[in-house]
Amino acid sequence: GQALGSRMLLEVGDVADIVSIDLSHPSLIGKGDDALIDAFLFSAGTSAVDCVWRHGQKLVSGGRHKHRDEISHRYAMALENLIA
Repeated sequence: GQALGSRMLLEVGDVADIVSIDLSHPSLIGKGDDALIDAFLFSAGTSAVDCVWRHGQKLVSGGRHKHRDEISHRYAMALENLIA
């Protein structure tokens, strides 16, 4: 396979950290090559992140972390404890 114009070095069973980008994000539409990278870095930011795999485990899908509800709850509890 090809990734970023070079031979893909991953093989089945390898562990990898990968981010996929939503190319339909308004900041990225019509962009290509270097302009796409620039638009992602300087305009779209994290809102254009579609999926994230860490150590081969898919943690984000459709821009939403699979443990988002649990993390949000723990964050709210920590804030309550700090304010109390």
